[in-house]
Amino acid sequence: MSFEEQMKKSKENKNTPKKAIDTLMPQEQETPTTNKQETNNDFLSIRREKTIDTHTRHTFLIRKDLLERLNKLSEVEGRGFMKDFIDNATLDFLQKYEDEILNRNK
Repeated sequence: MSFEEQMKKSKENKNTPKKAIDTLMPQEQETPTTNKQETNNDFLSIRREKTIDTHTRHTFLIRKDLLERLNKLSEVEGRGFMKDFIDNATLDFLQKYEDEILNRNK
């Protein structure tokens, strides 16, 4: 999958508030629940995976001109763009060059 396709897919998979609510709320209930405590426990037991559960913070240096360009794109695309961009750019690079680099010194 190309970098452009990965960014498009990532953008399409964004959770909107409606999508988040839909994933938490069952579409059809077989039997109505009358116990309020039971309903609250069911709702609290469903936990959405958070970014901090799947990602690690890392500090690195980036050229000022590249960061400026990336910030401009991020302002247009909105929240989460920079994380998705870095993830997809890194994945794209690794898929293309990982084997070559690892096998270079063998």
